[in-house]
Parts: sequence; structure tokens; C-alpha cells
Amino acid sequence: SAAFPIGGGTMSPTATTGVLQTAGGLTLTQSLEGAPPPGTKGVTVLTMGNIWVDLGAKTASVEVTIANEKTAELNKGSLGRASIADINLTGATITSDPINRTVSVQNASATLQAVTAEVLNSVFVEPVEGKGKGAFAGGDPLGTFSFTAQTQ
Repeated sequence: SAAFPIGGGTMSPTATTGVLQTAGGLTLTQSLEGAPPPGTKGVTVLTMGNIWVDLGAKTASVEVTIANEKTAELNKGSLGRASIADINLTGATITSDPINRTVSVQNASATLQAVTAEVLNSVFVEPVEGKGKGAFAGGDPLGTFSFTAQTQ
């Protein structure tokens, strides 16, 4: 479970349109130092920052950076903003409170997009298991998300 503060954006009272911008992000780290030959493949760090949730498109995007100082093919640098997940509001609870000026979404589901799965496989699975190996697939569950936004 991770919490990210909402740093900006706009949204409709029904949470069906708009983009919420969060501050913060996630860092995934994998040490390849034990892979043969030992001590030569470095540490891969994938950073996903500034998560934005587009309620109209029902997607989540992040600013992506991939770094590894010892393995050139894993030292991709900044990849810019990329869409990573599909958001499904079916079954989520959406409430609008005009008196307290809040809009809440509880228990929306998120799944990996195919390109996200491909990147995760190429960065974290294939360097250990070999080319063509994959542990991630588009549609895999990423988790749920919930938020309460203060409106103006």
C-alpha cells in the first residue's frame, strides 16, 4: 500500500472526467551483482514519478527513468511520461459531497498495460532469466486505488 498526495489537477463531481496529479512515486530496484559474471551487471533502478490519473481515459501515467551504471542496455535514462495502467471504475464507490467539497473514489482497480509489462520483463526478468522470458503480462492486476479530493 502506498499513499501519494494529490498535487493538482481537475475533475468532474462524478469522477468521470479530469486528470488528478499526484506528487511522489515509486522506485523498483534490482541488484544484478550476483548474476554471472558476479559483480559486473550493477543495480537497475526504475523510477515512476508524478503519477497522473486520467479519469476520462481511465489510465494512469508516470514519468519513467531507468538507470543502471554498469549495464548499458539497462541504462535508458529518462523515458518521459508514459501510460502504464488501465483504471476500471466498475465496482468502485464514487461519492460527491458538495457540503464538504470533496469527491471520493474507493476501490477502483488498476491493471498493467501490455507495454508496461513488456518494459518490466525487459528490465527485470530477461536480464536474469534470458531473452523472451516474461513474468508480467498486460491485464495483470496492479492493485486498487482510492482517493478523496478536496474541491474548490
